[in-house]
Amino acid sequence: MSTDAYIINPSLRRSILATAAPVLPLIGKIQLPMARLIEAEDVAELRRVILPGTVILSRKRAQLTNNVIPGEWKHASMYVGHQKVVGGGSGDFMVEAIYPRVRGRFVEPWATSEDYLLALVPTFATPEEMKLAAGFAWSLVGRPYDFLLEYDHARGVNKAFYCSEVVWWSYNQVFLAAGKKSPFTPRPTLGVDTVSPQDFADAPQKWRPVWSRTRDGISLVAVA
Repeated sequence: MSTDAYIINPSLRRSILATAAPVLPLIGKIQLPMARLIEAEDVAELRRVILPGTVILSRKRAQLTNNVIPGEWKHASMYVGHQKVVGGGSGDFMVEAIYPRVRGRFVEPWATSEDYLLALVPTFATPEEMKLAAGFAWSLVGRPYDFLLEYDHARGVNKAFYCSEVVWWSYNQVFLAAGKKSPFTPRPTLGVDTVSPQDFADAPQKWRPVWSRTRDGISLVAVA
């Protein structure tokens, strides 16, 4: 039976998630003492093939939340290219939603904190549209984390974001601005539209792999 067959009262669902919210960040910080697999030379190879708007899925081997998040891939981030930061300075950034908020991180320290990576580009977007999506993602830095995993479709607005929601929302804004519907949409889960990191990997007709480092091998493999 699919999860959509189960009817959950929206208020009860929110109460459950709100109760779990203080605990989940603590679980996320629990990691076994294992050396990371991504190294600086691997990041250099990755950076040669990605463009602003590239989605990068990731997984840490030793993170306790691996047992909570469904699928092989546990986190989704977006490469947004070269950006300037408040107070001076600039660099190449990733945007990700990690409690307590959406944040920007320099590419190398972000990537070398992971073990497995999969870089994907949308088959339904041009490089210019990818760049626009990266701009929308960058504009979200500082927004709070979305523990309720909800999007207000009635008003078409979001105030908070979880990791894969940042990616979906950013591309959705590009298509909305052009008066079109995005080909990649959330799917109903327990009566609420959501998108998970694994959803990107499970849609190869919409997200094309361009680079990966997976548990199948110890060396990085450029995907043609």
